[in-house]
Amino acid sequence: EPNDEIPNDWSCNCVAPAWGTQVGAPVAACTLDECTVPRAECATCEGGACAAALPTPQTCVDGDTREIKKGDWQCVCPSPSTATAALAPADCSYDECDADTEC
Repeated sequence: EPNDEIPNDWSCNCVAPAWGTQVGAPVAACTLDECTVPRAECATCEGGACAAALPTPQTCVDGDTREIKKGDWQCVCPSPSTATAALAPADCSYDECDADTEC
């Protein structure tokens, strides 16, 4: 509720799904983790983990959660694979002979 006796008590609020607020300033610093937002282009990699339908479960990582930095999420393969892919599931294949196993 605004108070006419206190200047600059208003706030800017981010619009969902982003979050954040700033009191007495014209712009809020909004945060948006793209890995938690359902969207068509990443239907196989959302909610923090890529879909179980993939041969190897992957982790979704949003490298920069500032709202102004959209489109920077990646799917990351579990170890021992080091593969990643931007905006899509990664190819998690790996050579078992390169995984320090005895042949």
